[in-house]
Amino acid sequence: MSFATDSGRRWAALAVIVTAQFMVILDVAVVNVALPSIKTDLNFSDESLQWVVSAYAIFFGGALLLGGRLADLLGRRRLFVAGLVLWLLLKPIVDWGARHARAKAEQRLRASVTEVAREYVVAPVREVLNAYAQAREALTTVRSE
Repeated sequence: MSFATDSGRRWAALAVIVTAQFMVILDVAVVNVALPSIKTDLNFSDESLQWVVSAYAIFFGGALLLGGRLADLLGRRRLFVAGLVLWLLLKPIVDWGARHARAKAEQRLRASVTEVAREYVVAPVREVLNAYAQAREALTTVRSE
């Protein structure tokens, strides 16, 4: 193996490590970006938000320890490939679940808007039609007498 090939492998390894570290930092940043939404949607206090961050950090650290131990037992490359394959297999399922949840939320929103529209649009029309039917019945009664 020549020095040029060895140097190229080192740069490729560095690129993979930097990308992995970027993903870790991005993952932590996503949690911090989501904190205001968590606070408003779930009515969390500032102390509760700190628990969210702490619980995420503990879980993430535990996952890293478990992943490191599995890498020691099974081999780093084998575990990396298994994780990549697992991610590729589960990604469509997770996306489908997100689309399904979004579709259900949209369906509920449409149902609530439809209910409101029914109350404010259909009810007055129904009243007009009922009045028309009563007037027609009264006219029929008067004609038959």
